[in-house]
Amino acid sequence: MTLSALPCPNRLIRLILAGRTRVRSLRLGMRATLRGARPDDLRRRLDDARSGRVVALSHCLLNENVRHLGGATRPGALDELVDAVQGASVGICQLPCPEQQAWGGVLKRRVLRAYGSDRQGLGRVRRLLTPLFLAYTRWRYRQLAHRVAAELADDRGSGHRVVGIVGVDGSPSCGVQRSLDIDRAVGALASCDPVATDAAAFNERIVLGSFVRGQGLFISALSHQLRRRRLPVPLCAHDLAGELGGQRGVDAALQRALVR
Repeated sequence: MTLSALPCPNRLIRLILAGRTRVRSLRLGMRATLRGARPDDLRRRLDDARSGRVVALSHCLLNENVRHLGGATRPGALDELVDAVQGASVGICQLPCPEQQAWGGVLKRRVLRAYGSDRQGLGRVRRLLTPLFLAYTRWRYRQLAHRVAAELADDRGSGHRVVGIVGVDGSPSCGVQRSLDIDRAVGALASCDPVATDAAAFNERIVLGSFVRGQGLFISALSHQLRRRRLPVPLCAHDLAGELGGQRGVDAALQRALVR
């Protein structure tokens, strides 16, 4: 290419400035397009039947197949609870089962090993391992609570209202006002006779006999995560003792939360 074929400096400057103006126009156009596609705008344009209200239910309230052996009173979900939530036009968020996650799956196989262990002369080993088991449980529950709190925060950030979290009073993990003394329960579990124990005797001695006041380990960890995120969510409780005794019903605090 000869020097005469090159654009003159003035023309070169005009081409550069024109290119910059075009790029700037494209950027402004993209910004305008993005502003037009904001979630709030899209939500108004694509309005549908969702209520924008959700409740988080403990896993076993929708699937009793994950309960401790002998603790399921229904083939599946608590129908009266599901009916109350659906009747209030509230969506359901099923919380993960923390014990399933930390204690060895649906059957909690790590806990099953303790059945009758004291009768086999393993009491000293069991007492040494229980503090380590509890430390591991708290660590896993903190991780799980962090994930659940993030999901609930996402619901709120999406414009939904989390009307409540429903735990299970009497659960060592999901208790709200009453929990289970794990050390006492494991001790009773270890001393029982696996051959002679039936579901009724197991629940009476090991579950109901180990109730204590206070939150379960997972609900406590979740409450901490919600406070860190400044996400106030009412805590309600399903009564495990009442369910095991044959009662049916929905917690009064949950009923109030559903209609707000």
